Amino acid sequence: MKKPVAVLMALLIAVLCASCSQESSVVPSSSPSTSSALPSQTPDADPSLEPDDSDSERQVPDFQEATMQADIDGDGTEDAIELGWHFANDGTEGWQVYILSVNGKEYPTCLEPATGLALARYMAGDLDGDQKDELVILLSIPGGYSPCFITVLKWQGDGFSFLPVPGNKPGDPDIVNGGFGLDAAITLLPEYKVDIHCEETGYSGTIDAGSEAFGDPGVGPYTESGEIAESAEIHNGGNGPIEWAWIVSGEKADTLAIAQPVWAMTQAGRVAYLVSTLSWGESGYAVDSQRLEPSNFAVYSN
Repeated sequence: MKKPVAVLMALLIAVLCASCSQESSVVPSSSPSTSSALPSQTPDADPSLEPDDSDSERQVPDFQEATMQADIDGDGTEDAIELGWHFANDGTEGWQVYILSVNGKEYPTCLEPATGLALARYMAGDLDGDQKDELVILLSIPGGYSPCFITVLKWQGDGFSFLPVPGNKPGDPDIVNGGFGLDAAITLLPEYKVDIHCEETGYSGTIDAGSEAFGDPGVGPYTESGEIAESAEIHNGGNGPIEWAWIVSGEKADTLAIAQPVWAMTQAGRVAYLVSTLSWGESGYAVDSQRLEPSNFAVYSN
């Protein structure tokens, strides 16, 4: 049963948030041979910016700021891009994330597509092969939770434009500056195997998720013998929003890898990761490759 990522957000975000705190103890079964074109960075969380529901007269806190380096104009010299974020006090009860300036000159650009998302990670790479770096920024729920929304920006000489990304549906007023990732659907197979199909790209793959990915035998979608239970249809899920992303260096252009968890709607959470590699051209983004990784894939090591 296929469920769009945007619809799955409401169902999956609670599980996503609960599971992300365990990622530091995950032991990888394999590590991808990738390297960042420029160092990616994760800003430190500031607990003082967490909302205090008891304070009805909350004031807007000072901007938290970070500076990233990238050659956005292709002149061979890295530019200083200042980012800022704070908790809004405009009645929306949401976070706001901005690009503030480039080399000291103000170019205010709001990245926040909806209330509730804060800055999680930022990086840069030449994603379209024009010798100029694009900015990649991940947003997440405040408090150290996994990212779920990605935005890619290109310098136009007098400001930034937003490049199309997976999960950006035309006409959707709530998704204008980025997206949540690619849609996929899963089908459970006997012996704890999972088939994943991405309709947009036509990719299909099967992975042995292992019995441990589905919780206690006889409780989840499988019987104790590894057969599909009669009620397994209600457990068929899909993939969640982007959990992590990283730049992969290339000779002519860099690419962007995004990892999305695959869910079976069981008490065990994710059963695998769908990793997609993206590049950009005149017609927008292209999905260059896709692969499946096991649930213990060390996604945060990239």
